[in-house]
Amino acid sequence: MNDLDKVVPVAKGSGSAIGRIRPSSRNKEPKLKSSRRMQPDTTSINSGISSIGESVYASTIFSMEREGSHTEHVDDQTWVLQRKKIGLSRKTKKTNELREMKEKTAFNTILFIKNNFKRRECVHFVKAPWDQSQTKCHCGGYREEHKTVESSGHKYSALKSKSPREDAILEEEEESADMLSIMSSDDVDTDDSDASSISILIGHSSKKRRKSWFRNNNKVANDQDKSGKEDSKCDVKKKKKAEEDDDSIPVHLLVSQTNDTQKWKEKLALKELVTDAYGYIKFEDSNNQPSPFIRISFDSDQKHVKELITNHWKMTTPRPHLALSIVGGAKNFKMEGRKKQVFKEGLILAARSTHAWILSGGTNTGSMKLVGETVKEGQFLVQDGTGLTTGMKALGIAPWGYIHSRSTLVVKDEHELSNRTYNSNIKVERGKCPPLDPNHTHFLLVDDGYRNRYYGGRGISQFVKDFQIMLSSPRPSGLGVPVITLLLEGGTDAIKEIQGSLANGQPCVLVDGSGRAADILAYACKNAQKQGLLGPVLSEEHIEVVKSLLEEHFSDRLDGEEREKKKDVFVHWILDCVKHSDLVTIYDVRSEENLDKKILTALLKGGLSVMQQLYLAMVWNRVDIAEEKIFLDQSINFDDSEFDEIMTQCLLHEKIDFIKVLVMNGFSMQNYLTVAKLRELYNEGADMHRSLKEQLRIVSDFKDYIYLRHVHKLLVFSIKAHRNSGLFFKIIDVFVFGLFFLSILIQFLSSKAQNIKYGHSY
Repeated sequence: MNDLDKVVPVAKGSGSAIGRIRPSSRNKEPKLKSSRRMQPDTTSINSGISSIGESVYASTIFSMEREGSHTEHVDDQTWVLQRKKIGLSRKTKKTNELREMKEKTAFNTILFIKNNFKRRECVHFVKAPWDQSQTKCHCGGYREEHKTVESSGHKYSALKSKSPREDAILEEEEESADMLSIMSSDDVDTDDSDASSISILIGHSSKKRRKSWFRNNNKVANDQDKSGKEDSKCDVKKKKKAEEDDDSIPVHLLVSQTNDTQKWKEKLALKELVTDAYGYIKFEDSNNQPSPFIRISFDSDQKHVKELITNHWKMTTPRPHLALSIVGGAKNFKMEGRKKQVFKEGLILAARSTHAWILSGGTNTGSMKLVGETVKEGQFLVQDGTGLTTGMKALGIAPWGYIHSRSTLVVKDEHELSNRTYNSNIKVERGKCPPLDPNHTHFLLVDDGYRNRYYGGRGISQFVKDFQIMLSSPRPSGLGVPVITLLLEGGTDAIKEIQGSLANGQPCVLVDGSGRAADILAYACKNAQKQGLLGPVLSEEHIEVVKSLLEEHFSDRLDGEEREKKKDVFVHWILDCVKHSDLVTIYDVRSEENLDKKILTALLKGGLSVMQQLYLAMVWNRVDIAEEKIFLDQSINFDDSEFDEIMTQCLLHEKIDFIKVLVMNGFSMQNYLTVAKLRELYNEGADMHRSLKEQLRIVSDFKDYIYLRHVHKLLVFSIKAHRNSGLFFKIIDVFVFGLFFLSILIQFLSSKAQNIKYGHSY
């Protein structure tokens, strides 16, 4: 063997078996005239070195990527050049870390979804008597939507009974399972695997059902059934094997399709399974970012919903101070011209100033489509850590069974959060499911098991109610975000929804002039009169007017024999709303323009604390509301340290007029403005004025935390350099920023005099 062929082994951990080639120490290789070492002419060695996988250089880079030990002394540029030399993509180490972090985050999200969220499926097809075509089940789904076990070819496909005796056994056990589910539904233990989902489908007493199936499929002797012995010694092994086989049956094979004359029972037919639709919706012909979505059962635990939207979807960045629930018409909604523009401008102003969440039905029809257009026009970006995110959040809460092309949202690979392409440019036909709106930023698709009808089992209404309660509840059980319902046009279902919101103490804004339900409720609330302990009531004359308006706008729903009965029900709903007219704020879109002011006025009726009222008035910068509605109606004790946060936000966002109002009404700047508080203001303000930190590094020893000595050096340097116009204009923004906080000292001196005037001692 030639000495030139000797190879020095690579150090442990390098990831390659080929080392650096060098000659033997005994026989030195001859030198050429060019004073270069003779290169070995061995094809095997050349091929080994030329291969990236076997190259010392490449293996070193790979091992450095795995170990990450070199990141402290190799900058991004060097790292990119090293990867380029060995033929890899020119990406930085930071890119790899971000990719790994993204993959880890997606894995945690999928794990959380699989563990906590379910869907509902109908597993018992029975023809609905109200369907003339005889192709729909009681759940509203078509026959082809119910996957049959007969077409699967599975060895357990023969789920039909073999004898009348077996039919009776199965029926008895269904009844017992039904009663057991009612009595002890909380004791059901569900798992994320298909096997455990099967146990849910079989019923809440899955073991008992398995025994009956075993008897049906394996023809267990009738004498065993009569004796009442479910387990026979000679059949123990067979029974265990059958149970194992039952656990391995795929979920979609457990759907039974029985005789059409059988009764359809909701508790037995609608079963919960692990959700199969989640990820991101990428709308066709749209430049918007993909919208996160998930399919969940209507009775999902709200604490899990809260964790999903906060920790996984990051909807609380920026933190919302308001949630606007838009209720309105879907198919018959029309708003054009000036009214439409005024509404859009008011909604954008209210949402942007408070980082409000806008809640709607999420479909591309009627008032929900108008909400989507408004969000698109008023959308803005805010910083979210190292990236950007949308500032206006529009959350569509839509019924899963009433969505067009919902099957396209089902995931193909359950182990990744992929983008699901969705076409929303579809003409909505009467009686057909509408598509989702492409301008909503997030979607909660609520599944109650019913299909092709909006209010199937009333599951969507229950979910919306629970979700809004969770939003408005104080932390940690909720998010502490006040919720306001805004009625824009709407039908009889909208009247019912407003009735429920008012009964829960939730303030509402009625957009008078938008049509139908909104106009009828606005008329009733404007003409209500208080009568002692009875509260606001309507006179008989106004009730007759309300009935005539109902006949005018909802004539299609008041046909038939029960016309008067239906009308009385609608009037009863309206009178219930009138009883809570103190929570109602009316906004006339035909003559008024300040929708944001009406929304803030409605918030003050919602039982908020003085702290919350002042904070919202500050966010909106509505000094007039603070003076007219808050300070005059109630006495405020500013000794509470909670109000310090309001002053801090006023200073950081430069709400000078609001600062003056606080000081004039007794806020003590002497107690507030300490050295520690001033340092806090500078450090929080530096995040909003990034040039401040850059200038501090030039003139001082500033590193991470700002001290007052750093600000002092910067201000002294700025004042001394004011004659140099070029340098002065470079730092003028920081100088003004410093002067702004110096104005606090002036405010302190003036506040002392003002507080003495109002009788406040120090």
